[in-house]
Amino acid sequence: MVSSRIRAGLIGTVAVAASLASTSAAAPPKTLGNCLYLPGGNGGKNLIIMPGSTSLIPVVMFLGARLAKMSTPYRLVYFPMASCDALGRVNSAQALNQTAETYDDDGSGKIVTSNCTIDGAVPIDMAIGDTFYESCNISGPRSTTLGDFQGPQQAFVFAVPRTSQYTTYITAEEAHNVWACGSNSGVLPWVDVNFTYSYMDIAGGAFGAQIIISKAINLISFAGNLGMTSHAQTRDQGVADGVASSTSPDKTIGFLSAEVYDQNRFQLKALAFRGSRQTMAYLPDSDSTKFDKRNVRDGHYTVQAPMHMWAATNPDGSVVRPLARKMIDWMQGNDVAPEDQLPFSINDVYAQAGVVPKCAMKVTRTLDGGLFYPYVSEKPPCGCYFESKATGAAVPSGCVACSDSSGCSNNQICSYGFCE
Repeated sequence: MVSSRIRAGLIGTVAVAASLASTSAAAPPKTLGNCLYLPGGNGGKNLIIMPGSTSLIPVVMFLGARLAKMSTPYRLVYFPMASCDALGRVNSAQALNQTAETYDDDGSGKIVTSNCTIDGAVPIDMAIGDTFYESCNISGPRSTTLGDFQGPQQAFVFAVPRTSQYTTYITAEEAHNVWACGSNSGVLPWVDVNFTYSYMDIAGGAFGAQIIISKAINLISFAGNLGMTSHAQTRDQGVADGVASSTSPDKTIGFLSAEVYDQNRFQLKALAFRGSRQTMAYLPDSDSTKFDKRNVRDGHYTVQAPMHMWAATNPDGSVVRPLARKMIDWMQGNDVAPEDQLPFSINDVYAQAGVVPKCAMKVTRTLDGGLFYPYVSEKPPCGCYFESKATGAAVPSGCVACSDSSGCSNNQICSYGFCE
């Protein structure tokens, strides 16, 4: 049993106090009518139909708003759902006919979410999610034409109310017991399932957050566990709101994507996490006031996974649907035709949303929860650039600004304005 005193001494290179300004709650979505006739959608020709993980809404929101403002606008029509549900739909080429979301910048930098509906059914261009195909319990065989294209790296966090005073970290073993045993976990103060927040259990554990967390805490499945309660949510924001509004802050805990957590730091506090083979606990960032994702990028923070983009492919591996091909190229930072170039940096979008572009990563995995391997980006490295955009620091700590490689040493090159 864990002592009821405030625990300390386990956190590696992490400060645990933060003072963040409160941000106002988002306005409820407005309804725009038929998705096929959205402003800027070019009569449906420039609509990107995409189901995907609720954890990735910040990425989709910031990107969708920028795409809608381009001189040739593109409308991202997003259907938030469980990650494996989105994968299953694109794997079996299901059409969609449900309520979707689309995103706009109101002119002041604020993103406005609007709902729209599909009259009839429309084919899916692509889907995005949090997990490898093998982690999902998809009905039927994998399509021989399904392609998996990796995007930025995302993290998931255990969070408590900002007013919680009890602890600053959690271990993999403790988290396992909290969600496996509920009120019988013996892990103080989280021994009351009425204050434990997670995701609604869907057949196969379809939420990517559940899968990534379960791998990190050695939990076979969330299904039927005593830690699953009536507080189970269908969106990360639901977890954030539930944890933040708890009437017993010190007893309350939940988990959600780091990108949604970053949007809610004014009301939540992330717990440093110690993996099962680690001796210290780490936050995703170098300390609780930063947004640099340094511990994600170098593998010290283990609760992480790449974003996956799934789409139908041709025999040569190329993407079948033109808008899906364009979207994947944009999100991977690939070279595109001059007329298709984005008027903004996709890495700026990732920094704003709280995910890490591949060019800023130092480690990679080949399966969910697997071992880390050193990663060298095929594209010019962008670690310092990403950090400068994510934190607002002109020259982040440990980085050297440059105009060309002559100003760099130790076999570094000048990339994105920094020696890498």
